[in-house]
Amino acid sequence: MPQRGMRSYLAVQGGFDIPAMLGSASTDLKAKFGRIPGRTLQDGDQLPLDKPTRTFDP
Repeated sequence: MPQRGMRSYLAVQGGFDIPAMLGSASTDLKAKFGRIPGRTLQDGDQLPLDKPTRTFDP
């Protein structure tokens, strides 16, 4: 696994129901704070979802 320069993003309709810290709901692994402090997502982790504020009609 790369040690530098790798990023991942996850987006869902309605967003995540996660309290913001310093204006963001992300996790910072280096600073060890965020929704899951100091570690990556693991099997079994659950992220609470917020309700969508509008519908999408393709």
